[in-house]
Amino acid sequence: MKTAFFRTATLPTVYAFLLGVVVSLAQIPLGEIYSTATGYFRGAFTILGMLILGVALADIKKYKWDWKFFSVPFFAKFIVWPALILLVIALDTNFFHIYDPLIHKVFLLLSIMPLGTNTVVYATQLNVYPEKIATTVVLSTAFSLLLIPIVTTLFLK
Repeated sequence: MKTAFFRTATLPTVYAFLLGVVVSLAQIPLGEIYSTATGYFRGAFTILGMLILGVALADIKKYKWDWKFFSVPFFAKFIVWPALILLVIALDTNFFHIYDPLIHKVFLLLSIMPLGTNTVVYATQLNVYPEKIATTVVLSTAFSLLLIPIVTTLFLK
């Protein structure tokens, strides 16, 4: 557990997160140039994410389907997470009234998005089954291509 904590603490994402929190709490104005650059980075990161996913999949020489490995993130992402979001929506609709119904739809739609390619980056950096995780991301993307139209038809009228 100690090793896992230190490996996680050395990830660049942790430092970026902490820097973001400090800048946000200090209310440092960043200016227009940072907003523009952030927009460009989003597009670049999408392309880089797909590139990393492809590289991880290209490293597969002989692959064995590990259904147990695939089932855990699928269960968490496509069963537990949407169920929690539906619970939050129900609580907000009936008791709290914090969010607009449009935001409820956004929450539901975001809860059924596929696994992110950043998980492949973390797996590669930590050397924890990057090929299996890349395959899981691809499978979740294919599954989302079927799930999103079904959910939007049934729930997002």
